[in-house]
Amino acid sequence: MASKVYGDMIFALEQKNSEIIDEANMEAWPNTMNNLMYVYKDAKIVIPGHKTCGDFSLLPHTLEIVQNHGK
Repeated sequence: MASKVYGDMIFALEQKNSEIIDEANMEAWPNTMNNLMYVYKDAKIVIPGHKTCGDFSLLPHTLEIVQNHGK
């Protein structure tokens, strides 16, 4: 069975920075992304809050953006 992940906190591949995150918990976000990647390691479809849908690669992409926020 193919897993699907939907999430407003997930960034599409064309998004290259964290943009507006004034209500985000930046300390918790990396841990949340790591948990999602563990739980949904077989995800075939990932639907971000905005822009283009993708696959599992959106999760590590989002983690990288979050970890680089403010650098």
